[in-house]
Amino acid sequence: MFVGIDGFDEQRGFTGSDVTRCDTANTMMTSANNTIVLTDSSKFLQGGVVSEFDFDTISKVYTDNRIEKEKKDFLEKQAIQVVTV
Repeated sequence: MFVGIDGFDEQRGFTGSDVTRCDTANTMMTSANNTIVLTDSSKFLQGGVVSEFDFDTISKVYTDNRIEKEKKDFLEKQAIQVVTV
């Protein structure tokens, strides 16, 4: 399953701004083999209102090559593969 995010927080995980969308994505995720985040690097610099995905539920992140090294390293320590393009 491919998902988008609205923000990121090292304590709360990947975040969103719409409660209904976050609930729907979490429900759909229970049937998915893998959940992959597709987002631009700016989302790693802002927080969202709602906790959307914990780190242990995401297998891979695709983002642009402007992601901060510290954020990329943090995600990789959480066993999340980060692919930059």
